[in-house]
Amino acid sequence: MALNRWEAIKKSLHFNNNEDRQEENADPLHKIRPLVTHLTSKLKMIPMGEKLAVDELMVPFKGRNRLKQCLAAKPRKWGYKLLVLAGSDGVPHNFEI
Repeated sequence: MALNRWEAIKKSLHFNNNEDRQEENADPLHKIRPLVTHLTSKLKMIPMGEKLAVDELMVPFKGRNRLKQCLAAKPRKWGYKLLVLAGSDGVPHNFEI
């Protein structure tokens, strides 16, 4: 895919209506909240095994954002921190940003 095509898609891609936003600092994930909610509901449908683990997951990100954090213990220190509930086979069952 050409860069110009990707930029056009990215510019028009929306998951939530900006006019529905109540306050400026109400929800930092307002723009992607429907996507996160849909994804977590689908992950909860996967049957869980007996052994589960909760772990911090770092999604690397180099840009500017107020959700970006630093985890010094991770190989990629800067990015978005997710708390993930996963089975022993590595399949995620739930996550929280």
